Amino acid sequence: MSYLNVFRYTLREDCDVAAYDALAVEMYSLAATNTEYEFESIERVAESEHSGVVLERFGSLEGARRWAKCPEHRAAMKRGRAEFYESYAGMGAVLDHEYHFDRATNTSQRSTFAE
Repeated sequence: MSYLNVFRYTLREDCDVAAYDALAVEMYSLAATNTEYEFESIERVAESEHSGVVLERFGSLEGARRWAKCPEHRAAMKRGRAEFYESYAGMGAVLDHEYHFDRATNTSQRSTFAE
């Protein structure tokens, strides 16, 4: 079953946003190229230049847990607290279902994962 991590953040006013973005690209490249993490996708929704929400999707809870323990990721989290973040909060959930609609083709689809 897929696992979704929701991460809401606010960057410090003195944050080097370019350095933050570069580190984020590096981390998601690492996650995407190592199959042990079962990384599926990421979507970042900016609320402003200094705040937003990140949705990370993994193939399983176990894959997400392995990613949380990755030494490079842990070092990046430590750097984030020291240099970038004013605050952050996260939550995760095993996905039960998902659905899609496309007006152009007038098609909809629903998938159920856990029954």
